[in-house]
Amino acid sequence: MKVISVKFKENGRSYYFDPCDFEIKEGDYVIVTTARGTECGEVVRASHEVPGFSREVKPVIRVADAVDIRRMRQNRADVQQAYTICEQRIAAHGLKMKLVDAEYTLDRSKLVFYFTAIRKILAESPAKAEAEGKAAEARAEAEFAADAEMETL
Repeated sequence: MKVISVKFKENGRSYYFDPCDFEIKEGDYVIVTTARGTECGEVVRASHEVPGFSREVKPVIRVADAVDIRRMRQNRADVQQAYTICEQRIAAHGLKMKLVDAEYTLDRSKLVFYFTAIRKILAESPAKAEAEGKAAEARAEAEFAADAEMETL
C-alpha cells in the first residue's frame, strides 16, 4: 500500500495518509481529515510503500494552497494567547492540573487543550469545556491526561 507521512506539529509524530492521485512531494502541505477535524499538515515523506501495512488510511483531501498554509500558521500563533488565557483560568479556579499544549483545527471549529492531572478533572467553568480522562505516563510517575475542547474563551 502506498502512503505519505504527514506531521501536524514540528516535534510531533507522523501519520500515514493515502495520497490518492495527487502528486505530493516531501515538504508539501496537505489537507486531511483527522479525528479532530480538518487539518493542514506537512508531508515529511513522499509516497512510499509500507510492506505488511494493511490498515485503512484516510485519503488526502487536497494539496494545501497559500491560504491554507497562512491560516495554519496564524492558528499556531493565535493559540499562544489561548494557552495564556487557559493558564489564567486554571489558576483562577484553583484546578490542580498542568497545561501541556493547545491547538486549533484548521477551520478553528475546535480549540483543544492538553493537560495532565493527578486525577480526572471535571470541567466546571463558564467556558463550556468538556473533559475526558485518559491514562498516560509522565516521566517516572503515572498521571492522568485529558483533552478539553473549549468552544469559547
